[in-house]
This record gives sequence, structure tokens and C-alpha cells, in this order.
Amino acid sequence: MKIPKIITGILATWKKVGLWIGKKVAWLIMSLVYLVLFAPIAIVIHRRYRFQRTEKRDSYFIAHDASSDTLYEHQF
Repeated sequence: MKIPKIITGILATWKKVGLWIGKKVAWLIMSLVYLVLFAPIAIVIHRRYRFQRTEKRDSYFIAHDASSDTLYEHQF
């Protein structure tokens, strides 16, 4: 069965319109997700840890107990 040319033209136009709408809606949804979820979390984390960095150290190295070096063998 052959599809008439007018229906093929309508289908091609409908696909273009659908893709255009999809791009706009996806941009809008992703913007809202960022503004509602990620931005407030980043602000809270920044405010919480901003004042903990005031202490000046020569190094951030943390020494560990040498007896715990073999613990990786028993991790499973």
C-alpha cells in the first residue's frame, strides 16, 4: 500500500513541529530541575562548609594506622 504524498508531507511537518516542541520542553524541564533541586542544595552546602575552611594548615595529609594496611584483603 502506497502512502499518498499529502499525508507524507503532513507527517514530515508534524515530525519537525514535534521535535521543536520537544527541544523547548526538555530545556524548560531541565532548567526547572536545576533551579528546584541542584541550586538550593549547592547553596546549602556552600553556606554549611564555608566557615570550616578558615583554619590554615600546612598539609591536609591524615596519618593512618599501619596495622590497617591489610584490611583491603578482607573487604568482601
